[in-house]
Amino acid sequence: MTINLLATETPQDRLIRFIRQFVPLDQDSADYIGKTFMERPVRANDVLLKTGRVCNEFLFVATGTYRAFTHDLEGNDVTT
Repeated sequence: MTINLLATETPQDRLIRFIRQFVPLDQDSADYIGKTFMERPVRANDVLLKTGRVCNEFLFVATGTYRAFTHDLEGNDVTT
């Protein structure tokens, strides 16, 4: 019997594994991240933050992509 550990990973586990690729992360910090971050599915065209609002969240894209953009003076989308 073989168990695929990646298939049983939580989104928090994936985030912790991602962070550990770049910096050391002690267990207390990993536990804090595991308790603090939660999965939030986002659909195409969902707006995560509107112009003029202050962001009070950290986002980690586990799968897919996102685009950050603003509008210029003529109203055109400008990817940032």
